[in-house]
Formats: sequence, structure tokens, C-alpha cells
Amino acid sequence: MDESLLHIRDVTCPGLTGRSRKRVLFIAYYFPPLGLGGVQRATKFVKYLPKYGWDPRVLTVKPVSYFAEDSTLLEEFDTSVIVRTESFDPLRIRERWRLNRTLNPLKVVKSLPQDRQRMVRTILNYLFFPDSKIPWVPDAVKTGARLIHREGMDLIFSTSPPQSGHLVGYALYRRTGLPWIMDYRDDPTGRDDLTLPTPFHRKGIRWLTRKMIGSAKHVITVSRPIASTIERMTQRKDLSVIPNGFDTADFHADIRFPGKRFTLTYCGTMNTRIRPDPLFKAVRILLRRDPALRSRILLRFTGCVIGFTFDRIIRKYGLDDIVQWDGYVPHKTCIRTMCDADMLLLYLPESTGEGMVTGKIFEYLASGRPVLAVVPPGEAQKIILRHARGVVIHPTDIEGIVNHLQRSFELWARGDLELSIPRWKDIEIYSRERQTERLARIFDTALNARNKV
Repeated sequence: MDESLLHIRDVTCPGLTGRSRKRVLFIAYYFPPLGLGGVQRATKFVKYLPKYGWDPRVLTVKPVSYFAEDSTLLEEFDTSVIVRTESFDPLRIRERWRLNRTLNPLKVVKSLPQDRQRMVRTILNYLFFPDSKIPWVPDAVKTGARLIHREGMDLIFSTSPPQSGHLVGYALYRRTGLPWIMDYRDDPTGRDDLTLPTPFHRKGIRWLTRKMIGSAKHVITVSRPIASTIERMTQRKDLSVIPNGFDTADFHADIRFPGKRFTLTYCGTMNTRIRPDPLFKAVRILLRRDPALRSRILLRFTGCVIGFTFDRIIRKYGLDDIVQWDGYVPHKTCIRTMCDADMLLLYLPESTGEGMVTGKIFEYLASGRPVLAVVPPGEAQKIILRHARGVVIHPTDIEGIVNHLQRSFELWARGDLELSIPRWKDIEIYSRERQTERLARIFDTALNARNKV
């Protein structure tokens, strides 16, 4: 990328003069009212940072066309901290075409058919580098520079995906010299859902990642495998790992409302890779062996379905009468659904990278419900086993899934399907509030080091 696109005039930073509170420019393209799991980390950081002496100013994009919106997330913090900028990226352009737009408490955008999604994604991957959000960078940099100059920011923080968000942070660091902290929610070079179509793109993303990481004051990732990948690529060894987590405030109620059927619940997005086929195959086998179970089992799915027709998959396996799909619901409703389940399903396909950890795994831990983790070896597997929250079965082990469902149903039928350890044992480290405290300490260290120079 031509670095001239990142250059704006130098900005003088007032810093901490005359005030006790510290201010951070918080760069996040994906931010409420956008929904889905990717916004939770940024939302909770912004919610709790003021408690630890940091006032965030969120730099994000104006409304874009996205799979789902959940405006109830805006109730988590003071929305006056948000500054939205223009962009000419595809999601923003598509949203501007919509007429008479109103912000509903919950919105789900109908996705394109799978073949059209693949075609659009391929075109965008060829045309845009490092990602399709690169047209957001110029306006975000200009607005960020004004905020730094006008409001006296002390530090810059950027989170990805998209990688373009880090380009904004890099540009502002170059202009101001402020300490810059990077946060990687995904592997920048090895995400399973990111197609790098040519050797040029693959080399380019590695070059860009090394250049930006070499300039950052500190780098944070959500898992140790992702940190290890970055360390090998950049030779930088001082990375911190702050995993995703759960907000204890979302789990204030301990009262369960179990149903009359054994309910296995999946919460989260499904797409062309994360499909329920292994579970459905297992359930079909189970029902053939014991048809009487059909009236006593419920498979409940909550979340978006992207790229395929869910009803068609249900009909394919003949499970119309035992599958309930709630669609996308507000985050608090999703938490309630988890807590009311008899058992929770965590699923990752066989091809998933070792460092992949879905955000919902930590909310599963906090729900107090046993987990059936149909996942390959990796960080998700280790978390479930480390905290004794359920069993892990490989996605290709259909017979293993069948047998565990049978045993779980029998335990449920006699009232014994419960965790063998206290609900909150050893999982406090995943509290969003405690994680934000760690982030604030990283901010403090970076700022103190600058002030000593």
C-alpha cells in the first residue's frame, strides 16, 4: 500500500496537562449497533475502561449493511463517546442505498445466496488490500487526527478485524507519536474465512503485519496460538494474551426454566463452514435406534444463518419436529437461552485453525450448563477440558456424538445432568471487567514509558 495515503499533517498532542483522567482513541470498525460476536469485546472494553481511569473515544464507521444489528448493546455505555466517520467501502455504500432507514432494536439483513457470496468475496479479495474496509481509512485518519488534537488523547488503541483498522492506528501513531496498542481478535495471516487470492496478497499481508507490529508499543491477541504465529512471523516476543470472555453482569439471574424435553442449544452464527450436519447425522442415528426419543428431545438454535438455507438442512435429515430455530436475538436474550438449556453445543469444523476460539465459549462457561464440544484439537478443546465444563468429541466422530447424546439424555431423565464443579470455579479470569483492568494496566505502562522519555 502507498504510504502517502496515510500521511496527514503532524498533530500536536496536549497529553495529560491539567487533568487527572486519561483518554484513549479506541478504533473499532465493528461496533454497536452492529451485532454478532465480533463486537462484544470492544463493547465491554468501552463499558469498563472508565472504571480504571481511562475515558475512551470510539472511532468507528457510519451505519453499514451488516448481517445483524442489536441496538440494545448501546445501553452498555454512554453513547456520546462514539464518533462515526464516512467510508466508501462496500458495506457502507450498500447501506447508503437503503432509503428511509430507521434503527430498530434488532435487525437482520438477508444474506446473498452461497454462490453469489463466494463470487462477491472473491472479487473484493482481489480488488482491496488488506481488506474491503480500506476505503474507510482516509476519513477515519482525518477524524482521528482532529480528535487527538482537539481532545488531547493520550494513547491510541485499534482492534482487528478488519486489518484496515490497524492502518488507521498506524497512520495516527506516525503523525502524533502517541503510544499505540494493537489488538488481534483473529490471526492476521491465517484466518480460515479469509481468502488471500495470490502470492502477492499473501506476501503483502505478512509485510504489512510485520511493519505495523514493529511500530506498535504493545500487541495483544485473544489466544496463545495466535500470539505464537505473530511471534514467529515478526520475532516480537512481548505480546500479551487477553482472551475473550463474559460479562458477569449479564448472568445475574440463577433461576432456570427447563422444559419438558431434553434441550440441546447452540448459540452463535452458522455459515457454509459451521453447519449442524455432524449433530444432525448423530441425532438421526439416535432416533433410528430409539424412536421414542423423538418426542423428548429438542435441538434449539439461536443466531444468524449465512450462506445456506437452514430449513433445507433440517428437512434433509428429517428433523423438522425436533429443531427450533430462534434466529438472531438480542444478546441478553441469547444469554437467557444459554442458561435455560440442558446442554450446550459448541461446534467448530475439522479444518479450524488451532488458535480459533469463538467468543461464545466463555459465555458457555459462565452459563453453568454442561457443554458438548464437537471441535478439533486446539485452544477451544483445551479450554473446555481445562475447566471441566463438558466433553470434547472430534467433528468426524459421529458415533461418539451419538453415544454422548444417549448418556446425556439418560442423566437428564433422572435429574442428574449437572456440572460436577461449582459454576464459577476458576473462570473469573474470563470476566470482561477483569480483562479490561488488564487492558488498562497495559495502557498505563505504555503511557508511563512515554512520559519518562
